[in-house]
Amino acid sequence: MKSRKIKTEISEKLKNVCEELSEKERKGVLVGMLVTSTVLCGITVARAFGRFLSHGTQKELPFVHPVDSLHRADKDSIMYHPKTNE
Repeated sequence: MKSRKIKTEISEKLKNVCEELSEKERKGVLVGMLVTSTVLCGITVARAFGRFLSHGTQKELPFVHPVDSLHRADKDSIMYHPKTNE
């Protein structure tokens, strides 16, 4: 219940701040949010294409064939340990 009270207080404070903003400031906030989300989306797409292009001859996206990286034992796995795999 304490977290709900905190969320309610924060939402009320944010609502009060937003109501105090002028129309021009509200548009500025919206534009800032749009720019931020666009940049983050661009970074995600760039990383995806970077992985796609780094696979060389493999012409499919890396998520076409899902791999459980926790149970793989090759050198790319996060569970790789040289003593157990040699």
